[in-house]
Amino acid sequence: INALFNNTPDTLAPSLNKVTVIDNTTLLVHFTEEISNPGAYVVAPFVPITSATVSVGNPQDVVVVLASVLDTGFVYSIAVTGASDCSGNTLPMGVSSFVLPSVPRAKDIIINEVLFNPLTGGADFVECYNNSDRFIDVHGFYLANYSDDTISNAKYINANFILNPQGYVVFTEDSNAVKRDYLNAQAGRFVQTDLPTYSNESGDVFLILPSNPVSDFFSYHEDMHFGLINNPDGISLERIDFNQSTNNASNWHSAAESVGFATPGFENSQYYPGMVTEDNIEIDPPIFSPDNDGHEDVIHISYSMDSPGYVGNVSIYDTKGRLIKSLVQNELLGITGVFTWDGITNDRLKARIGTYIAYFEVFTIEGLVTGVKKPFALAGQF
Repeated sequence: INALFNNTPDTLAPSLNKVTVIDNTTLLVHFTEEISNPGAYVVAPFVPITSATVSVGNPQDVVVVLASVLDTGFVYSIAVTGASDCSGNTLPMGVSSFVLPSVPRAKDIIINEVLFNPLTGGADFVECYNNSDRFIDVHGFYLANYSDDTISNAKYINANFILNPQGYVVFTEDSNAVKRDYLNAQAGRFVQTDLPTYSNESGDVFLILPSNPVSDFFSYHEDMHFGLINNPDGISLERIDFNQSTNNASNWHSAAESVGFATPGFENSQYYPGMVTEDNIEIDPPIFSPDNDGHEDVIHISYSMDSPGYVGNVSIYDTKGRLIKSLVQNELLGITGVFTWDGITNDRLKARIGTYIAYFEVFTIEGLVTGVKKPFALAGQF
């Protein structure tokens, strides 16, 4: 008798797995097993249905053709009754939701976290964030790097994954390895796909739209990690603020130890949305502790200008007036912005516990100079 022989009868009814939107009038309904009778379908809010037939190429799918077009970005639900498998087991009812995604634009999807130096036996990952209010399918995007003075080694993302507004997606070649190494990884937010090679020391990550323009890119270097980390293996770089420049080095920080040194699929441990006040300069938090535990590891110096065209310097001094850190030098300022400091001095040492002064100096090309001093404290454990 054959080793795979099994005469146990099939008594398990199929269940509705998910729905993929093919275009604005066609749906692909996926079931957990092959279907012989597609059953009956109802879409809500109501959209009339022309036909529902079992897919010729894959009997686990049913092709549903609609009589009118779907609205972009609107969340629908579909209910199926009476679908049965080859053994006659019938699904009483199954319900799933779906949405017709919007055409993506540059900067809708941004690079939010990168692991380029994984643990031994681990896998690189690139986490992206939907910084828009639109539903976007990542199918057709590309991930690439930079080689020989050009964007190179583009890898096609051949997977349908609808990224909700303010949602996260993790691209990796080995989802199981990432989930194994980072126990807080969020299941259901992974897309397993080929990645270009990302150097362990420095490199470039490009996210390219299906229409080929660059959606976002990030030039990383291992020196961007927290200065007191001796071995960056398995530690990701996290974006601090979605709305600050991707390639502002101060907008990135090592993931905190308290979350396992990476946050694939959920909010970054170092996330801090830049906030500004009417008082021009604001420091938050007033007391910070740069110990990479994920709680107030960096200090944020926010500014708000009354007009563009100012140039700024930001320097950190101790209470004896000694320069500790030249944070910003002769930078053209926007109307608003945020600078961050991780407690590392100009000598790449951890600053001592105590009180410090942030001196924010602003000047114009005409020579007008103003300065603001703001005190704050660096705390730590004894």
